[in-house]
Amino acid sequence: MTEITRGWPPKRRQKQAKNIRKTKPWKKATGPKTTEGKETMRYNAIKHGLFTPEGQAFRTAIKAQGEILKLL
Repeated sequence: MTEITRGWPPKRRQKQAKNIRKTKPWKKATGPKTTEGKETMRYNAIKHGLFTPEGQAFRTAIKAQGEILKLL
């Protein structure tokens, strides 16, 4: 009876580990270079929605209402 394995077989895992140690992809990672890319990356860890497009539109609308109230 054959054993059902999850993921990669040991031989493939060893080959991939050797390849990764050889190419060292972590040394080639540079992150964002443009101002727009850096701005986007600032909020990658925020998951609660305040910086989603909808959240930004909401904050913009509230700010506009505040400015209108100042004029009254």
